[in-house]
Amino acid sequence: MAVGDVVAGIGGVGVALSFQPAAGVECMISAVAAYQNWYKIDNGVTSCLLNNVTAGENGVNKNMKLFINNATYLYVGAYGGQANAYSGIQIK
Repeated sequence: MAVGDVVAGIGGVGVALSFQPAAGVECMISAVAAYQNWYKIDNGVTSCLLNNVTAGENGVNKNMKLFINNATYLYVGAYGGQANAYSGIQIK
């Protein structure tokens, strides 16, 4: 992958998604669709749980800027009976 490439993932029904860029790579996530509106950033030791309810519609957080790298990555849990997804762009 290169700077400017799209990064995206779609999980099947009840499937968790995790996106951890390679070492030295940084990405900006611009949308997350998460069943029951929850997703988190994680560094393997500590997690920060985030909620889509106040920021988006129908569980999709729009116009966000969530920066992730190899040390702090994205996790979208398998919390229910719908698919999860994320989309963004590689920035470094």
